[in-house]
Amino acid sequence: MPTIKELEQLQKAKSTLKEILKVHMREPINDNEFQTLFGNMKRLRKNGCELVWSADISKSLFKDKGKYLAKLMLEGYLTLDAPQLGIRLLYVKVYGGKGMLWGKKIHYAVYQQDYDEKNWTPLGTFKVWGLAVTGINNIFRSAGLLQGSAL
Repeated sequence: MPTIKELEQLQKAKSTLKEILKVHMREPINDNEFQTLFGNMKRLRKNGCELVWSADISKSLFKDKGKYLAKLMLEGYLTLDAPQLGIRLLYVKVYGGKGMLWGKKIHYAVYQQDYDEKNWTPLGTFKVWGLAVTGINNIFRSAGLLQGSAL
């Protein structure tokens, strides 16, 4: 159970999408990262858990064959809905500076939004895309919607 101080810190950490996109230096989401996310979405669906594209992305898939989705990927973020949980998820690919030997350092910021809210609450930051993407599985599991592994 969170303390009052932790709850106050969470309230202060909430941000609008515009604020989040303004503070993060973003990198484009590549095809491999997209495939990892889409693969997890399919595995969750097989296990009875709904994780779907947000309404704006879903509409674009039918209207313009995913040009809006491609635009968001180039801008370094994606939004998803989890209707069974009543939340939206925001994944942001963040440039973390230059590494000593391997070029760019990248991390992934994940945010949550309840359907009736305007602001996003930070869920965490991950160094590995696969961990950022499969973190939702734990939320489904804690809600009793997912049993065992979705892999």
